[in-house]
Amino acid sequence: MIASLGMYDRPETAPVLDRLWAAIRDGFRDRGLAAPDALTHGADAYWTAWQSPELVFSQTCGLPYRASLHSGVDMIGTPDNRLEGCPPGHYRSLIVKRVADTRTSPEAFSGAPFVFNEAASQSGWGSTVAWFGARNLT
Repeated sequence: MIASLGMYDRPETAPVLDRLWAAIRDGFRDRGLAAPDALTHGADAYWTAWQSPELVFSQTCGLPYRASLHSGVDMIGTPDNRLEGCPPGHYRSLIVKRVADTRTSPEAFSGAPFVFNEAASQSGWGSTVAWFGARNLT
């Protein structure tokens, strides 16, 4: 069995995610559902886990789910992180720039080079492309 919370699994967040998984795991078991003792961490927590028939529970970004995973896994929920100004069911992402860059609006970056984590990322690619595209910016 595999469980992963890989989307935000970094060394500094792993202890918190392990505690979150323990609570979820215990809730599964209290309801008679099998669940692995521990999370899968590292590279195997992403595509390998998401596509495995052994997957019990995981977390993915919206873009990988919509682009590929929806036909092989069931979505059971979306977390509400209670972010200020971001009601349940809504999404928020940030564009970051160098401190020394004097541009003050996203529109000012139209045509500028854009660095992103990967094309299968909603926050790193999908939402930015959608935002700029909706405003006819490149």
